[in-house]
Formats: sequence, C-alpha cells, structure tokens
Amino acid sequence: MMRAVPPRVHRPAPHQCPPGPSPATKASMPNPPNTLPEKPQLTRALEKNDAVQDTVERSAQELLLINKVLEKEIPSAVKTGDVAMALVKTAELEDKIQDLAQELAHVSELLQQEIAERAEMEKKLHAAETAVARKSPPTGS
Repeated sequence: MMRAVPPRVHRPAPHQCPPGPSPATKASMPNPPNTLPEKPQLTRALEKNDAVQDTVERSAQELLLINKVLEKEIPSAVKTGDVAMALVKTAELEDKIQDLAQELAHVSELLQQEIAERAEMEKKLHAAETAVARKSPPTGS
C-alpha cells in the first residue's frame, strides 16, 4: 500500500524566529529605523506548514525504506505473530503519514491563495485610498 508523496513547489527553507512582542507592546514601541517589517501572520503560517510538510515527507520516505528492508530481510518463517502485526502496523503508519503529507500540501496551497488574495485586496485598497486623497480638499489651519 505505498503511495507516492505529491511533489512540492520549492520555496526557500523557512527560518525559525523567536516570537515577537505582543501587539500591546508593539503599539507602545517606536519603529526602529532601517528594520524590515514583520512578516504577515499568514506568511509565517505558510512557512511553518512547509517546514512541517518537509519533516512529514522525509519521515514517510524513511519509513518506506525501513519497511522495504524489513520485508526483504526478515525470513518468512519469522513473519508471524507480533512480527507480522508490527509489519502491518508500520505499513498502515506509512499510509497515514503519506495522507498527512498530502493534507499539508493542500493547506499550503490554500495559504498561498489567501496570501495572494490579500495582497491583491491591499493593492486595491491602497489605490482607492490614493484616489480619495487626490479628490479630497487639503485640510489645514
């Protein structure tokens, strides 16, 4: 019951960052000069999902290799009782891990779509704000 893990779109490996300050703390802190803005939460979620997906895919491949070795190297006469049950359970676990890898790939696709949609909406919002600002009379004392 071996299924291939779906291919992934290659993205640079995510890096782990310590958690940032709370929103309340951020509001009271001035923005330091020359710092990059914090990544949006969905982008961080996508990076975390990709890291987990990589780990799950590697684990599935390792388990597949282990199962092949065990099936080949364990004599048929020994593949009874607990040994037979262990081989069946590892094959079931392999299938489950591969299913989870596919689910994670789907979650990555959904997150990528959401990020793209939000970026497009932010662009439209910025354009609308700019248009309104051009039409508004200047305010002043």
